[in-house]
Amino acid sequence: MHTGSRSARCLAAVIALVGLGLSPGLAAEILDYRVTYDGVFSAFKAVPIGDARLDVEQTTASLDGAPVMRARLTASSAAYPLVEQLYPYRYEFTSYHQSAIPRTLAYERRKQTTRLRHDLLLVDWGDGALRRFNIDQEATGRKETARETRALLSTLRRAGMADHGPRLAPQDGELSGLPHSTLDRLALLQRVRGLPMVEGARHEFTATDGKTLIRYAATVLGRERLELPMGGRPAWKLRIDGFEATEEGPRVEAQESLEVLSDASDGTEELRHPPVFIWLDSGPRRLPLRLESRQAVGTFTVALQRELTVQSAALATPEGGLGAR
Repeated sequence: MHTGSRSARCLAAVIALVGLGLSPGLAAEILDYRVTYDGVFSAFKAVPIGDARLDVEQTTASLDGAPVMRARLTASSAAYPLVEQLYPYRYEFTSYHQSAIPRTLAYERRKQTTRLRHDLLLVDWGDGALRRFNIDQEATGRKETARETRALLSTLRRAGMADHGPRLAPQDGELSGLPHSTLDRLALLQRVRGLPMVEGARHEFTATDGKTLIRYAATVLGRERLELPMGGRPAWKLRIDGFEATEEGPRVEAQESLEVLSDASDGTEELRHPPVFIWLDSGPRRLPLRLESRQAVGTFTVALQRELTVQSAALATPEGGLGAR
């Protein structure tokens, strides 16, 4: 199975979107997933191509009176020899966000395929600006960062972020004027997990990939029953669409070109990628049970294999939140 660079980008996007952050009131949880592919490179048979783990916790750090949540998603092809021979990958995405506000503070991405790419997105909500940094393993003696950035990094280190020190290399251009409640993809899916589940309801959000804004819509399609390794589960099925930002919206300077798909659901908006379908447990925790993305090269599926709750607490039911049906 030779996936190539496009398939690798699809897989990275799908894996990033599985990261549904922890709901307020739950101290820590660990969720293990199996990643499978079914398409032209597998003779249209479903074959496992990776394992993923999501661990989320409410940290002891806080900012502006609200706790900082940390969601970390890791994925690897290490247990699959064929994938290791053709296109080995190691992904790690970490979101530092605040559910109560809600907003993203930082998003760290480490992607190892044929080369290593490691970067950090930091959002200073004092001026609503997002700044990008490469994390250069060889760099030393970088210039001093601004005082506001140092203060945010100090908070993030208390939330579990490694001290990257002089390895942080600032990148040109910043995304300014971010709307209130702008999220990264992990934090955005946390918000989806806390939505009131009403069939036909559509909810809209603003997210960023560090280069431009993305408008997301989550539509509740209805209920289904899923069969999983731990048994059958009733679930809510949702469709997630990501749309191109409008021309008047903020954009990062010198942004790279982006591949755009033109099959928008209503014919008037351009999709950033094909729709992603996600199934959430209909119980109060709204566990992400399954995620599916149908790409031109085939279908990528991420399915829950095992769950572990650590130091759980009683779940609150915030504004139309997890207890809503």
